[in-house]
Amino acid sequence: MTNENEKPRFRIEIPTMRRGIDNREAYRKFVEEGDKTTGAEPQTSQPVTFSNKSIVAHDYVQIPQSKKLISKFEVQGYNNMNWQDTHFKLNENGFYMPTVPLFMEHFVNVVEAYKGKGKKPLFDANGNPISKEEIKDIYLHLTKNHIAAYGQGTSLGAWTWLDAKFDEQNGSMNVSSEHRTFIDGNGNKTLQAGKIENLEKCLMTNSFSDLVFNKQGLSTQTSATQQYTQGENIYFWYPRDKAVARFGAGSGGAALDCASYPGGVDSSLGVFAVLDGEARGQKQGGAK
Repeated sequence: MTNENEKPRFRIEIPTMRRGIDNREAYRKFVEEGDKTTGAEPQTSQPVTFSNKSIVAHDYVQIPQSKKLISKFEVQGYNNMNWQDTHFKLNENGFYMPTVPLFMEHFVNVVEAYKGKGKKPLFDANGNPISKEEIKDIYLHLTKNHIAAYGQGTSLGAWTWLDAKFDEQNGSMNVSSEHRTFIDGNGNKTLQAGKIENLEKCLMTNSFSDLVFNKQGLSTQTSATQQYTQGENIYFWYPRDKAVARFGAGSGGAALDCASYPGGVDSSLGVFAVLDGEARGQKQGGAK
């Protein structure tokens, strides 16, 4: 695991590359031409129900591949905490930290929704399509320095903990995920993994990588050109022993970091919240 004091923050270290595309012009065409496209997916989805009634459904995006919901941006009040304490607070309030495969699946969904001109819509928990303008904000937040989720004085762009911890044992790397809080009879909290797996084949060098991932959400394909191309690749920090995962975006691009110190704390570092959900009318699913 790389020492955080020695490791440059991935939010600013990735080389910047200009694509030669005016994003404002591209978005203007996207708005004007989006409704004219054919072959678009249906613009409706079933609303989703969940046990936490304090949740504002509009603030959550459906991940259809998993029947889960994820917040549009980092949730307020969850910054300035290390990886373990973030888990504890999320679990106390009925949330979960996104696993790496879930978050990268959501990331790809957002990219496809933004680039697809209406062919790949996103829906909120009410089953309503998310507007093109809001999809643009979510996309830019995940791919560059756009929107400071925690307000003035914090960094622009996404920066979130992810639910993966890497441990090397007897020369083999394991990845644990689906962590949940357990409290003993004395009120002491511990964090226990719901899933522990051998690390699947992934890139084992730091590099720009295409949006091709294994089942654990880790990059498997190095980009032919080692420069950032917004919405087409990310920078990947390969897994290290005793490290945890984070995802971030900034002026230099987007990065999946699997070499993060779990004790790190920063006012700009927070978390996207995940909820289990079921289509209304179906039996409510429990926590996994």
